Amino acid sequence: KTLRFWRLRCPVYLQKAKNLYKMGLLICLSLMCVLDPILWCLSAGDFQGEALFTQKCSRASGLRDVYSVFSMLTSLFYWLILSSLSGLSMRVSAYCLLCGQVIGELGLFLVSMAFLILVFASSLSALEHGSWAFSGLPRAALSLWELSLGMISSKQLHSLGDDFTLLLALSIFATVVLIFLLSLLVAQLNQASDRRYDEMLGFARLHRCDSVVALVETISKKKWNTFQDSLHLWERLEFNAGDVGISGGLQVLEPAVNHPTASETIKRYGGTSSVQMPWPEEKTSGDVDPFEELERDMLDIIRDGCSRASKKAPASRSIRSSKSRTSTALSASLSQALSYVSDPPET
Repeated sequence: KTLRFWRLRCPVYLQKAKNLYKMGLLICLSLMCVLDPILWCLSAGDFQGEALFTQKCSRASGLRDVYSVFSMLTSLFYWLILSSLSGLSMRVSAYCLLCGQVIGELGLFLVSMAFLILVFASSLSALEHGSWAFSGLPRAALSLWELSLGMISSKQLHSLGDDFTLLLALSIFATVVLIFLLSLLVAQLNQASDRRYDEMLGFARLHRCDSVVALVETISKKKWNTFQDSLHLWERLEFNAGDVGISGGLQVLEPAVNHPTASETIKRYGGTSSVQMPWPEEKTSGDVDPFEELERDMLDIIRDGCSRASKKAPASRSIRSSKSRTSTALSASLSQALSYVSDPPET
C-alpha cells in the first residue's frame, strides 16, 4: 500500500516514525558502505606508509568529511530507534508523545524569533556604527542569533563602544525575544501540556498495547502455550483465606490498609450457583441500612478532621461553617437511624 505525498508515492509503513528512522538508517548505512575510505584505499593500494586498513590516502581524501557526516546521522538514527523503549514506562511514553504534540508551539516561537532577527539584522546593517559584528545582513543575523541564545558574553557587549543607538536596538531585541517571546512560549507549552496530558496517557496505553500485539505475533505457538499454562488461569482465586472466588485471573496481594473499605464490595448470594438460575435482585438505594450510612458519615468526618489537623488552622469563619455542616450531617443521619428503629420496615 502506498500514499500520495505531493507528487510522490510513499509506502504506508513510513507513516510511523519508527519505520521512518529505520529507513533513514538503512540509507545511511548503505551510503557509508559505498563511501568508506578504507575500501577506497584498499582498491587503490596507496597506503602512504600507513597500515593496511587506513583512511589516509590520496584517493579517499575527499570522502572522509562526507563519510563522517553519514556516520553522525547513523548514530542519530540508532538513538532515535532506541527511543521506542519509552513504551516500557507509561509516564515516559506519555511524555514523549506530549513532546510531539507541543512541537508546533516551539515551531511558532522559532518562526517569530527568525522574523525578529531578520527585521533587526536588516535595520542594524543600514545603521552607521563601528561594530564589526553587526556590519552586513548575514553577520548581523548571526550575531543576533548568538545574542538570543546567550552565546555573547558581557565583555563582548562592552566592546561595542558607546554607540547609544546600537545598544538601544540590541536592548529592544533582547527584551522582545528573551522576555516576551520566551514567556509566551512557556505559557503556551503549559496550557497545551495541561490540556493534552490525559489524552497522551491514553495514547501511551494504546501504544503499549500495539507493541504487545506486535510482539505476540512473533512468538511461536509452543512458547505461547507454555506461557499460558504457567499462568494457571483455570484455578479459582481466593478473596480471603478459604474464600474461593472465580477463575481466569491473576492474584496480586497488597496490604489491607492501602485501600480501606467500610462495606463489603463483593456481593454474595445464598443458594445454588447454577448458570440456569436467574440473577438475584439487587438492593435499591432505598434499601440501604441507615446505620451503615451513619457509620460511613462518621468515618468521613473523622478522616476530614484528621487531614485538617495536619494542615494549618483555617480562619474562624471556615471553622464555624465546617462545624455547622458536620452537625447538620450528623443530625440527619441520627434522625434517619432513629426513625428506622422506631418504625422498622416490614419484611
